[in-house]
Amino acid sequence: MWAAKKSNLETLEELVAHGANVSKTTKDGSTLLHMAASNNDIHMLDFVLGVKESRVDIEAKDEDGWTAAGMAGCLNNFDSLNLLLENGASIETKNTKTNLSVYESIVQNDNADLLECIYSDVKKI
Repeated sequence: MWAAKKSNLETLEELVAHGANVSKTTKDGSTLLHMAASNNDIHMLDFVLGVKESRVDIEAKDEDGWTAAGMAGCLNNFDSLNLLLENGASIETKNTKTNLSVYESIVQNDNADLLECIYSDVKKI
């Protein structure tokens, strides 16, 4: 978790090579995906999503009800949101506290770039 929080991919890669579990959560329910998405660290996200032995839940929610995609959308982290969507994150998942979906949060924040990023997914709804 420290490596992800500090965006230290090299350390995380070394830890995983020695058996570290990338699907662990913090006490508040945050995952490595949450941390990487909030830092807009696409290299960390890509690495975590690519660890074959892991069972990282891309839709995991922290104690504030955020998924990694929801967090990326709320923080206007275009690259992270795009990568998460490409790997199966849903724009329909609702935050359990705000009751807003990822899409609705982006609309509420009036972020045209992010809306364009997810437009093809929105057409599927």
